[in-house]
Amino acid sequence: MSQASHYPTPTESPHGHPAASRTITRRGFLTAGTVIAASAAVPARPARAWQRAAAAPRLAGVRRALPSGRAYQLYGTGSRLVIGLPGTGLSAQNANDTFWVTGVPATTGWQNHAAASGYALALGESLAGGWNVGNGWPGGSQDDMAYLLQLVVDAGTFDEVFIAGFSAGGAMAWRAAAQHPEVFAAAGSAEGWAPMYPAQPIDCWHVHGTGDTTVPIRGGVGTASFTFPPAFQETSRAPRGSRVVLEATSGGHGTAGWMAGRLWDFWTNGR
Repeated sequence: MSQASHYPTPTESPHGHPAASRTITRRGFLTAGTVIAASAAVPARPARAWQRAAAAPRLAGVRRALPSGRAYQLYGTGSRLVIGLPGTGLSAQNANDTFWVTGVPATTGWQNHAAASGYALALGESLAGGWNVGNGWPGGSQDDMAYLLQLVVDAGTFDEVFIAGFSAGGAMAWRAAAQHPEVFAAAGSAEGWAPMYPAQPIDCWHVHGTGDTTVPIRGGVGTASFTFPPAFQETSRAPRGSRVVLEATSGGHGTAGWMAGRLWDFWTNGR
């Protein structure tokens, strides 16, 4: 444990009894290098190399200002909305460039996956490059949950809203879906989660590298001397009826280039 700097534990749900006494359905647990899908409708796919999209086109959307003074970027149209959150110190452009990498500039970028798949994409913008996931972690005192709820209202009317992100952005996505299942139909995360255990069933696909030392998948001291719990607790403590998958890769702290496609398949297959 590291001094007084620990990963915050927001208020938990009433399910505070040990995970061993729980019966969890429709969930998967992953050991290094393998995957157990939470639903047969979502087949495992071969992992591709972790990539960066240096040649990705610039974002082509609309930057919308909210009543709070904050803003987000909106792209495309459709009956469903996906909200994407970048990691600490990263931009909406980075989230766009890294969540969908095809190797071809004309189709690389999360906005291009959204256009091809028929959904609207909203990319969030954090304050000072960070998200306040809970208790000021990893930084700031702003109410980011209020920001996300305001974003959903501003973006328009949709049949379903999904949310995902990288690192602290992924932790923020998990927290949003856990706290507001009436708003967010499902979540997704690359290398991030928060020890917020929902009271209602939750759907989430979480990809995490076994080589990640920033947010260790097995728990322990990571970035800025924060102590993280093991990531498998999100599956073991999910309420009955949840569909939660933790997929381990051999990578480090980064976003897999197939993330947008994997998430979309998981969110929409069998729904």
